[in-house]
Amino acid sequence: MVIKYDFYDPNTRVSGKEIGRLGAGFTLADIKYNTLGFGYNYNFSENIKLMLYYANVKNESSSLPGFTKDVRDNVLTTRLQFKF
Repeated sequence: MVIKYDFYDPNTRVSGKEIGRLGAGFTLADIKYNTLGFGYNYNFSENIKLMLYYANVKNESSSLPGFTKDVRDNVLTTRLQFKF
């Protein structure tokens, strides 16, 4: 079982509705993201492994069109590995 939390805030001097406000000069690159991930690894045998991982990504609300609320950008990853 895997649990992971991380955050990315490229510009700590600005937040929320200030981003995208007319004349402020802040863009999409200034939005803060928080990610909470859950995963599971299973070894079927020494040669076959399965990995499932779900990342729940949350962005802060801003004044930018399309980013006024959380964008649906969660990620589900599945990986099946074979060893020869």
